[in-house]
Amino acid sequence: MFCLIVLGASQPWNARAASDYVQARCGRTGGRDVYWCGEGTLKRSSGHRIADIDYLEKATREGPGGKSPGGTFRVDRMVIYRDVSGNGTVLSLPAGRRGMRRLVPPLEYSHHVGIALTESGKPEAVALRPDGVVVARARTLHASVRRRLFSRAFALQLQLERFKGKGALSGVASVAGVGGGKLASTVEEYELHVPLCPGLPAEMRYRRTGPCPSWCGGGLCTTDLWMRQRRRPYFADMMAKCRRDVSAPVAETRRTRDAEEVARADT
Repeated sequence: MFCLIVLGASQPWNARAASDYVQARCGRTGGRDVYWCGEGTLKRSSGHRIADIDYLEKATREGPGGKSPGGTFRVDRMVIYRDVSGNGTVLSLPAGRRGMRRLVPPLEYSHHVGIALTESGKPEAVALRPDGVVVARARTLHASVRRRLFSRAFALQLQLERFKGKGALSGVASVAGVGGGKLASTVEEYELHVPLCPGLPAEMRYRRTGPCPSWCGGGLCTTDLWMRQRRRPYFADMMAKCRRDVSAPVAETRRTRDAEEVARADT
């Protein structure tokens, strides 16, 4: 297989670029779902690593999105926070009773996403819950498309508008588990690489800088993710593994608590 390699300067987004981006994220209308698997880290602004992250996403192309070139798409996401020791265990926090610990629960949610172009030609993103409530809007700080050696690279930097209230999660910033409150300082950066050679998987890097998750206290945190398109069987295996990992520590904690109660009764 031979690929024609063409290098080009960075170009601004237009309707074609927005449509191509949506297609790379979620496939063609009426086609198969697109599956993303990734990993990354959650760090404080000081550089202290709070957790490692496993990330799973199923993206589904939907119908026409009005002013959104390429239409809208739905994302179903699951985020697992793991201990930074590297042993693969799910992150847990002190529960305050006799050395007991509680798991940081996985984050699972669904959003409908649309990317429209403003009058100035800049992309603008909006995310809605399945019930139609808008949970995030974002204005563009930077957007470009560049032809690289082996891929076409879409770069997008967004600043989220301020949303308050229950369920006010940003479209992808909610990877960090932040709900409600002030999100005006939250910035998201995407870099999607679509291979020029057919048959190769697309890759995407994502960075979010904004408020830390509520379960780890206040402050500023950065989420970094690297993800790659995967086939459905691989995605299903990863999803099953993550669910086993999440459920096993819970059962283990319950057994420990039951054993302690039995021991106290024996004494």
